[in-house]
Amino acid sequence: MKKVSTLVLAAFVSLFLQSCKKTDAISPAPPVPPAALNKIAYIYQTDSTDALVYKTILEAGNCSVTLIDKSAATTTDYSSYKLIVIDNNTNLTNTQTWTNADTAAINGSGKPMLFIGAGGMFLADKMGNRIAWGGCAVAS
Repeated sequence: MKKVSTLVLAAFVSLFLQSCKKTDAISPAPPVPPAALNKIAYIYQTDSTDALVYKTILEAGNCSVTLIDKSAATTTDYSSYKLIVIDNNTNLTNTQTWTNADTAAINGSGKPMLFIGAGGMFLADKMGNRIAWGGCAVAS
């Protein structure tokens, strides 16, 4: 699963960090928006290893990242976030563990979401999101 995480990380960095880039000292660039404009909620479960790696990369790109344990998914106020990332490890049993309350809280935020790995795909599936299993690739 680490190969998939690496590929997802590379794609994520190339697509999302474009809006989070810091100014380059060599070439003029538009002013960097405050990190609050690039505020990301990152939902993980139990093991925050991957979440901390993503957080480090995103914060280096002038994003503000809040790590949220899956157990707090239903009680988190997502209104100040610009993006919700769902970590691969939010599904540790390879079965549907997202509840209707989780789905309502996250989907009800109206925020864009990035689904990573099985954890993300299980949430997308629970939400009835058509990008779920048919639109992804996984390998071990």
